[in-house]
Amino acid sequence: MIGHTAVIIGGTGGIGQAICKKFVQQGANVVVCGRNTEILDSMKRELGEMAKNCERGVQRHMFARCNLEEVDEIRNLVKSINTNYSSIDTLVNAAGISINSLLIKTTDEKIEKVLRTNLISTIQTSKIFAKQFIKQKNGNIINISSIVGQHGNVGQTVYAASKAGIIGFSKALAKELGPKNIRINVICPGLIKTNMTTGFVENNNPDESYTNPIENQINSQIGSEMLNQIILKRIGLPEDVAEGVLYLAKAEYVTGSVS
Repeated sequence: MIGHTAVIIGGTGGIGQAICKKFVQQGANVVVCGRNTEILDSMKRELGEMAKNCERGVQRHMFARCNLEEVDEIRNLVKSINTNYSSIDTLVNAAGISINSLLIKTTDEKIEKVLRTNLISTIQTSKIFAKQFIKQKNGNIINISSIVGQHGNVGQTVYAASKAGIIGFSKALAKELGPKNIRINVICPGLIKTNMTTGFVENNNPDESYTNPIENQINSQIGSEMLNQIILKRIGLPEDVAEGVLYLAKAEYVTGSVS
């Protein structure tokens, strides 16, 4: 993938970091976008060292702090990327948050935050980058949804709605942009070991940081139900998701898929 430029939105998260590293290992240029400045600085050092040892040509990486709720910041990001690279090949929308609580206990503010972060930002970012891809007459977008968006889960109603929305949006966008040689695909991870799932991944125990007994109970129930449904009987790793993203970035005859 020498010369390939991949933009990873949410690149400072657990899955996002793994995706960034996977592209670097393949010799691609990576644009890491996130809100955590400390993690961005750490990744700058780590990816720089990886690039030195990669032996897959010269790589140029870019690190950008970006607030996805500000559409102008996304537009400015594209302008900045165009200044530094000849083209953009892949966009990965990996930013996301989860709030685990029963719907009747979920505040309006939390509902809006989950929908803005997970769904609206994916739509807005895809819209802005799609214009760039149309100019280039090629490109591909990989959106990270969730198995919860397909099957639902107790205590994750709003999260499920946001992730299901990503699936429907991506399928429709694939039909809109396919004739323009632009591919859109979705990955729906199951239970993956990240900071976001720590509450019900570690030993299948609720996160001790939750002081609300209802939230603790919900986290425990979510973890138990998801673990019971895993055929391989192990929790997935961010690297497992990154492998799927890499495949879709290369698969030039795959679009509209949900995997």
